[in-house]
Amino acid sequence: MNIVDYPPINFAAIKAVFPSAADEGVLFCYGDTIHNPSGGFIAPQLLAHEEVHSKQQAIIGPVKWWDYYLANPPWRFNEELEAHIVEYHDFIKRNKNREMRRNYLDAVARRLSGPLYGSVSTFGEARLLIERGRKA
Repeated sequence: MNIVDYPPINFAAIKAVFPSAADEGVLFCYGDTIHNPSGGFIAPQLLAHEEVHSKQQAIIGPVKWWDYYLANPPWRFNEELEAHIVEYHDFIKRNKNREMRRNYLDAVARRLSGPLYGSVSTFGEARLLIERGRKA
């Protein structure tokens, strides 16, 4: 995947739906490119997360994928859930410490259930789905 330090071409549409998308550290996948506007370090598990979105977009094309993503919260949740599952399981392959795993699971579930993705699920639901590796 390509990594660039500027936002994707549809950034205005993304910010209209998710005002917090402009926060530092937020990554965006558009096709085979990861957009990292803040230019920060991208951990391996986040690369794995974004690779899931690239594969999802390859099925229907990035324009259509983003249109669905921005307009349909339940569809968006399932797309993000798949990526968060891969992210978490990539992290635990690299980290054997149980406390680190638990803390990372909590952080990923908090992000998935939070306002960035439209608060579609509770923290507990997101945590359970991610840990078990199941789609909603």
